[in-house]
Amino acid sequence: GVEIEGDARAYSVPLLSRHEIVNDVVGGKPIAVTW
Repeated sequence: GVEIEGDARAYSVPLLSRHEIVNDVVGGKPIAVTW
């Protein structure tokens, strides 16, 4: 999971296994989560 400026996100292993990368905005900041 990720938390930036009080905004939290969690990404499941099955989701990451299918997509391998997730682009998101957390705490107003663009991020990329990779697996």
